[in-house]
Amino acid sequence: MAELNLLKDADFRREVKSNPATGYLLFGEEDYLKNAALKLARATLGGDPAFEIFNYAVIDGREYSADKLLDVLAPPPMMAERKLIILQNLDLVGIKQADFSELCSVLGTLEDYDYNTLIITTAAAGFDPG
Repeated sequence: MAELNLLKDADFRREVKSNPATGYLLFGEEDYLKNAALKLARATLGGDPAFEIFNYAVIDGREYSADKLLDVLAPPPMMAERKLIILQNLDLVGIKQADFSELCSVLGTLEDYDYNTLIITTAAAGFDPG
């Protein structure tokens, strides 16, 4: 199982630029900070804009399914080292138990798809870190 680390903004920025992990969870009240982190990740990991259709994907949390996420995770990047996948505005507080279990199963496979960086963002009230 992957080790979980709580990163401060500066640490996240440094890590994304040097050695990005396969997954991040961005949560909290400050949507501006989450959007700035996503913008940095996209600029750093986005690769050639001509191949963006292959190497960048956004899934809205309201449309999330484990199958949809796996369909995006599985193909390797095209003409790039990494692929950036954003699962945005996922409500981890209101998610159904079955969907949460499936999400955990998919997250458990991230190391199998180590050419991806998955960033999950939550709505301001969509995650309780306590």
